[in-house]
Amino acid sequence: MRAITARQVHTVGRGRHRVAGAPGLYVEVRPSGARAWVVRLWNGTRETMRGLGSVCDKTLTEAKREALLRRAEVVTGAEPTKRAGRAQRSPVHTWQDAFDRLRANKAGSVKASTLCANDSVWRKHIAPVLGSSEVASTTRENVINLIVGIEGTSAGKVRTLAREIGALAVSIGWAPANPAGKEIDTALPVTAKRQGDGQYRAMPHAMIAGFLRTLAPGAVANAIRMLALTGTRLGDVIGAEWSEIDGDVWTVPGARHKSGKDHPVPLTAPVLAILDSQRGQSERCVFPSMRKGAHLFDAKVRKQMHADYDLHGFRASLKTWSAEHGMDREATESVLAHVDGTAVERRYQRSDLMARRRALLDTWAAYVTA
Repeated sequence: MRAITARQVHTVGRGRHRVAGAPGLYVEVRPSGARAWVVRLWNGTRETMRGLGSVCDKTLTEAKREALLRRAEVVTGAEPTKRAGRAQRSPVHTWQDAFDRLRANKAGSVKASTLCANDSVWRKHIAPVLGSSEVASTTRENVINLIVGIEGTSAGKVRTLAREIGALAVSIGWAPANPAGKEIDTALPVTAKRQGDGQYRAMPHAMIAGFLRTLAPGAVANAIRMLALTGTRLGDVIGAEWSEIDGDVWTVPGARHKSGKDHPVPLTAPVLAILDSQRGQSERCVFPSMRKGAHLFDAKVRKQMHADYDLHGFRASLKTWSAEHGMDREATESVLAHVDGTAVERRYQRSDLMARRRALLDTWAAYVTA
């Protein structure tokens, strides 16, 4: 097997590829497009492949360091392995093992952006506290203590992922009960980010121009501005890559877009100016984080949003403005990537309405940047 270089880590095709200059380290590219680091471990009698996390959240240097650590643990006997002549012990299944299994199960059925989002939640919140703990011996109190220490919408994401991991552990016999099951909900604060009617809190469209002017310069502010100007979703914006932008059109790939299909977005003059200010910060990511090779974290962007409103609410603001000002309804629905019309109408309507969408977003941009 020919080894790949550091530059090829983000471009190599599907399969498992050995990384040059890193003994035992591989990049595994799943059918969904998700990329993960894995390390080959050998204890003298048996070979295993151990997941080290997503390429989205861990640099090559960090992956090399962890791979060396894992291999050293096997050599010194710190890593529990089966050795010839030793009595067989019941395997200990940790939260890391369960998360790796859950991720592998999801790899072919969910979008790469979803996998990366789960990787981020796992790495930042769950792994440091529960990663090496046995699932079967984890109590509800352990999970509750983990979640109550997390602020904002991240608490809900941690609860959801922990519940999924626990459910998988129960289903395959690694734990007798789910320590993150629904029983813990009454002991946790409500983390809902929507209004009582289930809708996101949308900033009145007349306030948006003033709010955008209050944002300080920088990548986070630029991401919020681009979100408001394009009518897209937060994951689309912070996951944007330079390869997706061609002139004045940005195509959100189906692997990341909620619809599962490529979604072309016409770029107005203010958005092109935002992109110009972001150039040179990363070869791949339009909005890079401080962690080399990673995208901006959504939690960091949410912290800069007005406390009374949700970032996703910008889409409702655009829709409301369009309706109140008698704008092109079909173009608006197309901008928001909503499924519109009957199945028969959608079958025969094959235009992306690009010219009409561009006209709509030009008018919207003039309104919210006035």
